[in-house]
Amino acid sequence: MSKLLKALLSAALTIGSVALLTAAPAQATTPRSWLQASTGTFHTCAIRSDHTLYCWGGNFSGELGLGLGPSATALSPTKIGTGTWSQVSAGSAGTCAITTTHKLYCWGGNAHGEIGNGSTVGRTTPRRVGTSSAWSRVSSGSQHVCALNTTHKLYCWGYNANGELGDGTQTDRLTPKHIGSVLWSSVTAGNLHTCGVTTAHKLYCWGYNGTGQLGLHDTTDRKSPRRVGALADWSNVSAAANHSCAVRSNHTAYCWGYNNNGAIGDGTTSIRLTPTRLSSEFDADRWGQITAGAGASCAIQTNHRLGCWGYNGHGELGNGTTTTSLVPLQESHHYSDWASVTGGFNYACGLRSTKHLYCWGSNNEGELGNGGTSPTSTATLVN
Repeated sequence: MSKLLKALLSAALTIGSVALLTAAPAQATTPRSWLQASTGTFHTCAIRSDHTLYCWGGNFSGELGLGLGPSATALSPTKIGTGTWSQVSAGSAGTCAITTTHKLYCWGGNAHGEIGNGSTVGRTTPRRVGTSSAWSRVSSGSQHVCALNTTHKLYCWGYNANGELGDGTQTDRLTPKHIGSVLWSSVTAGNLHTCGVTTAHKLYCWGYNGTGQLGLHDTTDRKSPRRVGALADWSNVSAAANHSCAVRSNHTAYCWGYNNNGAIGDGTTSIRLTPTRLSSEFDADRWGQITAGAGASCAIQTNHRLGCWGYNGHGELGNGTTTTSLVPLQESHHYSDWASVTGGFNYACGLRSTKHLYCWGSNNEGELGNGGTSPTSTATLVN
């Protein structure tokens, strides 16, 4: 089996029969207020304004953190423990989150050490990673995790067959491994590759590169961080299964890698081996935060409008259709107050400035959090 096929298949888990959690919370009169959300393969997690953590969707490997087996699926947001949290990242078969006291916890699948606790035993409830109380950001990939501490140092652990940990080897790591000496402002763990932006605003990528998702002019894997181009004005980056996207400080947006369904957003279906600028058909040069999903991408503009492009067979573009688009299109509600967006496997979620959370796209395992399993092609309130 080719690496590309493995990369495509590893983004999806085998779907079996599931039992639903029947104790779903009643709909509140006033929509819940949220701070941050993260989409995975078949599950979503989010932090409310009171810093409590909720997860919902599939639970094949314990990724919901509820202490329940793989037959339990939550169709609505379900609270995780009693702690208070500042950031969460949902991966493929696992989840990691940072508390308000800067402690790091992970749970779910652990076949390659992605929980970071020195073992390969999966966990169905949050388990602390090491003893440090200085973590600032975490990103969960398919089977590896990377995180930054408060001094901007980068650590990665888990699966490393393609060099996605960036430590110069292809050896799995069961605990966090310090990567190089560069200081980082952000990191994003994709399926089999990783990208990050340094505190000097330089862009680096490493790991699997079969479709050019590293942006390095070729399809050769890298086992340590490699700089993408010569620019030093990158503001944020997002790594997906087989493509990546990033935004510069001048608000221009770029994507690169696999493009059969238009995830690059340049109006073509050609694979791009270097960062390629988005089509100008949707308010060019006004982009802020960007996210790369499985086969689609979304970004928020400086005027807080949301645009998505790429594969749309499940409605993951949020424009009221299931028609794939090779260029960015505005979401169907035409809201002008989006604050953040996160792309998952055939679905996406976004927060508005009202702190209300919306999701759209595929919903086979309840990942949209609306109490059902039907897909939707428009942004739907999560309550």
